[in-house]
Amino acid sequence: MTSSSGWRETGRSRSQDAGFRAALVLAATLMVAGAPAPAWSQGTHKPSASDYLATLRVGQWIQLDGKVRDTTPVLCTEVKQLAGDFLDDDWSIQGPVQTLDTVRQEFTVGGCLIEVTGSTTYEDPRGTIKGLGGLRIGMVVDVEGTFLRNRSLVAAEVDDESEELVHHPALKDMLEIVGRIERVDPRQRLITVMGVAFQVTDKTKLRSAVQ
Repeated sequence: MTSSSGWRETGRSRSQDAGFRAALVLAATLMVAGAPAPAWSQGTHKPSASDYLATLRVGQWIQLDGKVRDTTPVLCTEVKQLAGDFLDDDWSIQGPVQTLDTVRQEFTVGGCLIEVTGSTTYEDPRGTIKGLGGLRIGMVVDVEGTFLRNRSLVAAEVDDESEELVHHPALKDMLEIVGRIERVDPRQRLITVMGVAFQVTDKTKLRSAVQ
């Protein structure tokens, strides 16, 4: 399901509060884990991007939104730490199709390689897409599946979200990823998920998980 901005919203990834309350929750989590709470968690000032990234951990579930540029990494517009129970097939990516190979049965979105199988299902408003051959470069899709060690996402479901471009044309350059953190570099302000690096800046919205 997509929100008014065109991005898919799920109960598991929606924070109910942000700002001060979110910071207190994160600080409490760190204290329980034995880690010292950063100064910004006391509500004294807004966390810097580096401070925020220093609280992230490899393997943690996260949602990243950003703008795809001609050069990497993706310019990150929002980071959300996610709380809840996630399964191996809860990985997802939403964005425009960049490359398409019907022979190898794979395509890419945001630089992430996506493989389709005989079990992959397809959804579109008209019900006309029955397989990979129904996709087109530039089409905005929402893909859910399992990310493998070979650094590819095996698609369980591919949804065509291209009609959202009519109301939100900026989506042709946007990317959203939900998955486990692969790498985090507070100094360079980089977060990598599914092999895709996102560049965090001072303008990036930083959100903590709230149960």
